Amino acid sequence: MGSSKVKRGNAGQDWTNDPVPGEIVDRLYRAQRMLLRWVQILLASRPTGRFRWGGDAQGIENEEETEVLPSLQSPDRIESPHNKPAISVVRSQASWMGTSRDGLQRPAMLRDDSEAFSDMIGTSFVCNCIAQEGAEAQALAYLLFVSLRVHRWKALLIQASGLHSIGNDLGLPPLLPVGALYPGSKLSSWRMCQVIVPATLQETVTISPTNEPGFQVLLRDLTMTVVT
Repeated sequence: MGSSKVKRGNAGQDWTNDPVPGEIVDRLYRAQRMLLRWVQILLASRPTGRFRWGGDAQGIENEEETEVLPSLQSPDRIESPHNKPAISVVRSQASWMGTSRDGLQRPAMLRDDSEAFSDMIGTSFVCNCIAQEGAEAQALAYLLFVSLRVHRWKALLIQASGLHSIGNDLGLPPLLPVGALYPGSKLSSWRMCQVIVPATLQETVTISPTNEPGFQVLLRDLTMTVVT
């Protein structure tokens, strides 16, 4: 019987590409996907019996060789076949950091009257490590906690994800008590230990000239709405 293969946690349209020049795309989601891929690659290098992830370069998972199930699903939606540990990679709130007065710049390379808005975004990604036993959840979380701080692949993650930085002040909160993980769900008796990954992202968007016809129409409609 052949092995079962699945691409976990990456279903749906990829909104991280930019098909139209100047379009604003979700770079935070792209960074989240790259963090998941980083976790997969890290676990793929592990020996059998030590939290190994079995998959290929396209992220296709071999369920028979996989000992840990990383995904982008939130912890309450994770389904763990054969009671394997899982890692849920999610993002917490993001906010503008206000690193410039108004964020507007007029770079020399812009030949028209366009302006470029640029500011830093601060956020955190959370790797929820889930297992039946508390010691196992903690061991998996500690592996990520240390690897993200000292592993040489950290620079590759920053480059691939488009992040500006990943903070050295990673967090490792205490193990959640029994029953705290989504009461009533299939995983209610499981344990979870989190790894908090602080990160920053620089967002730059080119703003069209104010004399652009489309902008004038928008300004006219907005003015009429306010007046009436």
